[in-house]
Amino acid sequence: MKTYKEILNSKSTQQIRLITIHNILNDIDMNLLIEKAKQIFIKQNIQRVNFKYCVNLHYGVE
Repeated sequence: MKTYKEILNSKSTQQIRLITIHNILNDIDMNLLIEKAKQIFIKQNIQRVNFKYCVNLHYGVE
């Protein structure tokens, strides 16, 4: 497989387009993974807060 620089030097427009599309799809995949990780993190924090609230409520802690 040619490197990006080699492809640019060979002026293969189709290969450049394919690499560009591949890079865009990788960026989209990474953004989706980051967004999912944020959602999981937020959900875990909400669960922790709810648990602490329930414990405090049970023991009468304000």
